[in-house]
Amino acid sequence: MEEPSVQLYLDLDIAANESSWPNQSALLGQMKLLHEGGCDAIERDSYREVVFSNTIHAMNNGRTILRVLPKLGLTLNEQNQPLCTFVLSLPSNANYPTLPQDIADALLSLWHDDAVQEANRRSGEFHWDEPSNHFFNSIERLISRGYVPTDQDIVRARTLSPGINETTFKVGEMSYSVIDVGRQASERRKWIHCFANVKALLFVVDIAAYDEKLDVGGNVKTRMQESLTLFYSVCNSRWFTNSSIILLLNNVDRFAEKLPQSPLENYFPDYTGGNNYDAACDFILQRYLSFNEAPEKRPVYAHYTSLHDQQQVKFVLSAMLDILTQEISSQKRLI
Repeated sequence: MEEPSVQLYLDLDIAANESSWPNQSALLGQMKLLHEGGCDAIERDSYREVVFSNTIHAMNNGRTILRVLPKLGLTLNEQNQPLCTFVLSLPSNANYPTLPQDIADALLSLWHDDAVQEANRRSGEFHWDEPSNHFFNSIERLISRGYVPTDQDIVRARTLSPGINETTFKVGEMSYSVIDVGRQASERRKWIHCFANVKALLFVVDIAAYDEKLDVGGNVKTRMQESLTLFYSVCNSRWFTNSSIILLLNNVDRFAEKLPQSPLENYFPDYTGGNNYDAACDFILQRYLSFNEAPEKRPVYAHYTSLHDQQQVKFVLSAMLDILTQEISSQKRLI
């Protein structure tokens, strides 16, 4: 008997932009940990280079944070000025099988500089992603003798590959194939028709990106504004008429931290809930739901989560699989 199989199309808040990829890596990483029992010793060891390279490639973001300091009216401590010059001179596209001590020392010193910490707090004024924080805060552990990547390191590491990729997980008697569009999202119109029969669309939103600016063709918007535009396009696409839509509002912990310092009403003038976390979450959820033109025919199943919290992800994935099972059962009854 043929094994039952379900295909899920994974899209991201701004999949054509590099800032979405931590969501992608975190979701697929957690699925692997939960449904495949994690990584074996060999695969876990292979992530060492990925983690080292991610930490140093965060210089791309580090360069941003270093370069925006003058615009933010911030100045590095004098002793860190030479380290800044050193960091800016490093190649951004090299692979690092080890984390050199001089680079680790420079990163650690710069990360703890008061100006960099203040810029990090004001990250909505430029692009800076949370996984970079994790690796910078872990540098001493990463360079320790016998370092082995933890589950959190693996989940937060970016393991990007070009093209459209498919990952299959077996849960009980059902196989689930997650189709990740990755870097091909910008070419969506050319191939989206190929996924007309997928059972579900997973749309992952970084809810904490409501204040993060993005230059789209010379037009400065917030990441969430661009995300809403993309959600409208994909949610109402004729190719997903028969697909369930699952909306994951990710990064809620970071959202709660940012809300008091960066009021939501600064970016959505019609919001009136102040710093109330529940009110802010509900406002954003309702904004996304309002973009669904056919809620009766195509309901959106939404969940708040943090993709770095395995227990939260476990609950969300369980609920998601329940939705898919119910949808499949309903379709079978109609046949």
